[in-house]
Amino acid sequence: MKIIQALLVSFVFTFALANDDVVHLVGPGDSAYEKLSSLKMQNKLVASAEKYKKYGFVDRATHHDMAFPIDVNEYSSMNGFGVMWVTSHTHVKEELPLKNLRIYMEKFGTIGLEPMYVFSSEEANDLVSKVLGKYRNDSIFMVPFFEETKGATLVADYSINRNDFVLGKIVNEFPFLIENPKKLTKDVAYPDMENFHNMLKREYPISQDLIE
Repeated sequence: MKIIQALLVSFVFTFALANDDVVHLVGPGDSAYEKLSSLKMQNKLVASAEKYKKYGFVDRATHHDMAFPIDVNEYSSMNGFGVMWVTSHTHVKEELPLKNLRIYMEKFGTIGLEPMYVFSSEEANDLVSKVLGKYRNDSIFMVPFFEETKGATLVADYSINRNDFVLGKIVNEFPFLIENPKKLTKDVAYPDMENFHNMLKREYPISQDLIE
């Protein structure tokens, strides 16, 4: 179950644009899931490049996609975590990978997220490369869907040149299947890796092209 596509783009003159207008939730019983395949991600990137090519190019761009557990049982087995895919582009190779990705909660402070996988490559699509950046980084994170993280802000630093880059926000309300979100405690633990990989494989077929 997914929240699809948040885009934040930063221009040379420090002007920022955000594209949060696509929100897709798939509830239990629906026959289709908006799985993130290589083709769908590439189509999203091409669409973004088409939208912003009128500016010539942008300094850097980051897309992210979050997936909720499919039901209450998976929410429990995932210890309250979902999965997040982050794709970043830049024209300066040394700016990647992203580092220090974190969730900022106004009332509760900050939770740091460590990537489970990081893949670096050069963008194959000419338009995306020209507008968003030649250098590409795809990262996979586990993201906590707790009561305290509702509406929290996702922030990251580039390796050089740009800190406190806002990727977007976690939604204010979780799907109705998560009626009683877990509470944030000091001993939060990641789920079993088998459960994580099962969810990753189902919701992100794109990962199978990268993980052997």
